[in-house]
Amino acid sequence: MSKIGIILDSILDKQKIENIFKDASDVSLSFIETEVIKTDLNISDMGIQKLANPKDYIDEIKAFHDSGIYNILIITSSKKMTRSYENALLAKDILKDIKVDIVDAHTFGPGIYYLSMCIKIWISKNYSYQKIKELLKVQVDKGMTIVVTSNPRYKETRTWFQNLLSPWVVGYLVVSSNNYEVKQVMYKQKNIIDILYQQILGFKGFKDKINIFVYSGKFGAKAKLLQHELYTKNKDLNITLYGEVSSQVTTYFGDDMYGVYLGYYEEMDL
Repeated sequence: MSKIGIILDSILDKQKIENIFKDASDVSLSFIETEVIKTDLNISDMGIQKLANPKDYIDEIKAFHDSGIYNILIITSSKKMTRSYENALLAKDILKDIKVDIVDAHTFGPGIYYLSMCIKIWISKNYSYQKIKELLKVQVDKGMTIVVTSNPRYKETRTWFQNLLSPWVVGYLVVSSNNYEVKQVMYKQKNIIDILYQQILGFKGFKDKINIFVYSGKFGAKAKLLQHELYTKNKDLNITLYGEVSSQVTTYFGDDMYGVYLGYYEEMDL
């Protein structure tokens, strides 16, 4: 298989990704600094105000192409929270003569870390670039990111009754499958782990192929505590401690965020 050029944005742990591919001579990595979509705590509309300059993507795509790398794969963090996907699309449109594939991962740090691990497996199996692209899209669709946050912008204001209860809210359960909108409002701290555990059990019918990555915002102890609590409930869980996510992610969800990424690995006959 010809060499692959993979372009990732900066909402992840760069060193973790580099460690995955450090022995993969047929992979060349590039990282683009990206901007998180700014959120206003007083409004629910988090639309993009303007598109950032896609020049960085153009420069990296050209650099790969000029060096003889023609399999160029761009994996972006969720377009819900970054401009990366839109910037990459603009760059692709401008560079019409260069073939580029763009995948919105619908996730961030730990999810992209997991997807990178999958790519490394497929490369080791000498899969074609076309098959790797197809399998990647399958894995993106199979994964789910769950966030626990107390960010005030998620405050329920739709009814007078929800407003009445808001002082007792301890957190919001936000999931990628719901476009990072609130799936459940939580009122008791002691119930949060139980709620997360039920989400894991209900994911894909909870099969042994599920990979669980726990993470946190600026308070790394939360990820370790979550890992411990989940193991206490079920010692057979396949849990990896990802650790703290980037400051860009905490800008979006809040410093005290934490949660899990669930990946369901299953190769399809493509």
